[in-house]
Amino acid sequence: MHLKMYLSKLQNRFKECRGAFCGYGVAVKDFKNPVIEWNANNTYIQSEGINQDFGVYDSPDEMYKEHKQEMSKIKEMLYKNLGRHLMNE
Repeated sequence: MHLKMYLSKLQNRFKECRGAFCGYGVAVKDFKNPVIEWNANNTYIQSEGINQDFGVYDSPDEMYKEHKQEMSKIKEMLYKNLGRHLMNE
């Protein structure tokens, strides 16, 4: 789905939201007017959700070796046997 259409549907669903919004893959300071058009500045739709830059890795596996995420045994099994293979493709 196109980003503008996705944002529009979120904004319609959360009409009462004024100011910052974090959820559904979006984390911005101004939910009604998020900066998404490139104007030589950053346009991260999750800019407010980024709290640490881990750098650049060749694959998700390489990143997760250094920055392991806490998860249940079931989620870890699903990640190891399904999720990581899909992401590495």
